[in-house]
Amino acid sequence: MRKINLKMMIIALIVVFFVINLNSKYSEHKELLENKKLLLENKKNFEKKIIEIETEKSLEKEKNMADYDKIMMLTRRLSFFSIKNESEFKKMIYIFAHESDLKVKEISKSENVWEKNGYKLKYIHFTTFGSLNDFGKFLYLINKSKRYIDTSRLFIELTSDEFKISIGFIEKKL
Repeated sequence: MRKINLKMMIIALIVVFFVINLNSKYSEHKELLENKKLLLENKKNFEKKIIEIETEKSLEKEKNMADYDKIMMLTRRLSFFSIKNESEFKKMIYIFAHESDLKVKEISKSENVWEKNGYKLKYIHFTTFGSLNDFGKFLYLINKSKRYIDTSRLFIELTSDEFKISIGFIEKKL
């Protein structure tokens, strides 16, 4: 009987250890399943965040490209409106004066007003003579010029038959 009790105790201990081991394995398996579930949820969240970030980046890229296109358009427009050099501007003013029957008496040297990004705003003083109607035609031609002529610092001095005018232009640096 002792042998049977001893055998039963050994078998009972083995069964108890087996149940405990099985229970710990089941707990580990359950924990692994929970971790897998959490990892899958985290993966989904990260994928959503990645998609959001990619969407934001693409929107930002589109906005930057639109801004770049606007800047390039403005640069091309400024390039079109700008004048290559001072002599071209003087020639243009001389043609306007000739078309409006004014005579150019004197042309001063140019003054730099500002200089930015390869462009310069320069002003030149012109002394012309003729009638007031001719001077009005001259101002009309300046106003309707396809090239940009700056009149923000316009200076006009009228005398009996002589007109002094200071007008500006944008010159593109070479």
